[in-house]
Amino acid sequence: MGPKAFGEAIDQRLGYTTWRDRKTAILVFNRGTETSTVLTGIDTVAKAHGNFKRAVA
Repeated sequence: MGPKAFGEAIDQRLGYTTWRDRKTAILVFNRGTETSTVLTGIDTVAKAHGNFKRAVA
């Protein structure tokens, strides 16, 4: 799953949620790529998404 596909997965996941859903998740299976690279990509794409509000530490 590349950055474009991850952004599409966010859109798809948000399309299935309702106003009552408080939490949701996307599972990412990492094969053949450094984990730090994948995590950085996830962070970048998630923060660039139009529905991103804030990061919780």
